[in-house]
Formats: sequence, structure tokens, C-alpha cells
Amino acid sequence: MVRRCGWWIGMAAAALFLASGLAVAGSGLYPGWEKGGAYDSLYRVSEYDSFKGEVVKIVEITPMPGMAPGAGLVVNDGDENILVHLGPVGFVDPKATGFKPGDRVKVKGVWADIRGEEIFLASKVKKGDLYQLKVRRTRDGLAFWEMSAEELEEERAEE
Repeated sequence: MVRRCGWWIGMAAAALFLASGLAVAGSGLYPGWEKGGAYDSLYRVSEYDSFKGEVVKIVEITPMPGMAPGAGLVVNDGDENILVHLGPVGFVDPKATGFKPGDRVKVKGVWADIRGEEIFLASKVKKGDLYQLKVRRTRDGLAFWEMSAEELEEERAEE
């Protein structure tokens, strides 16, 4: 039951964006974040990984030149600070992620190299047993900001 609650909290944020009409698949609202684009192709499901750490800060990012701004976290895994990409601002509000400095989190996703910097593209960030933010589908890496309302509803039904 607790795990299901965390899923719904994460999905509620995505649903709010859909309800407000901001997250429309293929709408071009998030330049550079589109399915099949250069940035999206960095997410390789076959390289799925995870790590634990402590949130250092919430940041705004621009992963590649010409991309719409995005939201990210800097997470320290005990050895180093890791920049974690969450998604485009407008879909993921940096101020409303539910995370704050000092939070212990588990991050799932894939490692990527952008302009010589190793970063982590998140699919899910979990804080404790009650909260998680999901931004990509685990099985294929499809970004939630590129999903239709029907696809998001299907994600909810599978949990």
C-alpha cells in the first residue's frame, strides 16, 4: 500500500500537467526533449542503473544547446556529486519536485555523456517509502512528457 501511494504521488504531478494542457505529446513545447531527438537517444534502457545518495541542490539545466530548460538534482553518492536530469521545466517544476537538500534518495535511470560530462538521466527518483517522482517508463525509457493521457493512464493501471 505504501509503495502504491508513492507511485500515485509521482503520477499526480504528471497528471496535473496533462490536465492543464501543458504536456501534449509531440507538441513541440519542449524543444530538444522530443522522442527520438539527440538528447532522447542518450537514454539506453540496456544500460539501466541506480545509485543512492543525498540531494545537494535542485538546479535548472540546459542539457544541449538549443534545448528548452530542464530540471535537475545534484546528488552526492558519498564519493562525488552527480548531476541528475529529470525533465523539461514546465513538466518538472524545479521548485515543486518534492526534494530538498539533505534528502536521501535512490535514483534509477541511465548514465550518459554530454559534452564530456558524465550525467545521469533519471527515470525515477525515490525518497523514503512514500514519495517517488517518475519521469520515464522503465521498460523502454519513454519520457512521460511525450506520453498521451491514455498512455499515462495505462502506466497508472499497471502499478
